[in-house]
Amino acid sequence: MASTARSVRYSLSMKQADEKRDQSGALAPSRRPASACRSMALEVVKLYISLLSTFFTLSDVSISETSRSKSEGENMPIPSFVPPGTTVLSACHFGEKLVEDVNEGIGELMGVDIGSEAGNGLRNMLDSLKWRLQEVVTALWARGMSIHFTELEVKN
Repeated sequence: MASTARSVRYSLSMKQADEKRDQSGALAPSRRPASACRSMALEVVKLYISLLSTFFTLSDVSISETSRSKSEGENMPIPSFVPPGTTVLSACHFGEKLVEDVNEGIGELMGVDIGSEAGNGLRNMLDSLKWRLQEVVTALWARGMSIHFTELEVKN
């Protein structure tokens, strides 16, 4: 039933696209001004940044640095987006892959002329993501070292 509904919607959308084509079969140009398209693209970029910032609990690097300096000597908490049992090696591997993927997406978005405001927001988000993943790796490394040294003390 669901596949039938999807195929009906697909055929309707294809029919609507065909109605917008000219005699040669090319799509007719949009009547929207370029500024409206840029503002819609900027809104999509802002939603993308908001989604990633919410999931990874990103904040400004300077804010994070000051809160970290106040809590030195304490165990660094491991964020909720890190799966339980994650090792420092797997966090490094997947963190690097994640940054590469996000950076590639940002590069593609920057290839489209969406404005400097969106570019600055994307660069700041990438810097915050890198910083956050470095904090995760540091916290996992500290947890691993504390477990290792605890095991050594028990053996002695």
